[in-house]
Amino acid sequence: MIRKAIVLAAGKGTRLYPLTLAIPKEMIRVGTKPVIEHVIEVLKAGAIKEILIIVGRNKEAIMNYLGSGKRLGVDIYYRIQEAPNGSADAVHLGKEFV
Repeated sequence: MIRKAIVLAAGKGTRLYPLTLAIPKEMIRVGTKPVIEHVIEVLKAGAIKEILIIVGRNKEAIMNYLGSGKRLGVDIYYRIQEAPNGSADAVHLGKEFV
């Protein structure tokens, strides 16, 4: 059985303004790497092999950094949340993935 996870990365990050005016909150560095990389490492440690990342605005920053996930030892897929319709909508975008 392949374990899968959905990571929500489409929010505006309004509580982190002005930092998030330029980059998504998931790309803010904690230590030497972005927050989203820490999340992926924890998922990988929990035997998660496939990850769907729901992205929104500034999606290119996340997608360019993570790519296919090969560098991190996982398979990463993406879905785009076109409008900021909340977490439930974002999870629904991953319904077929899981």
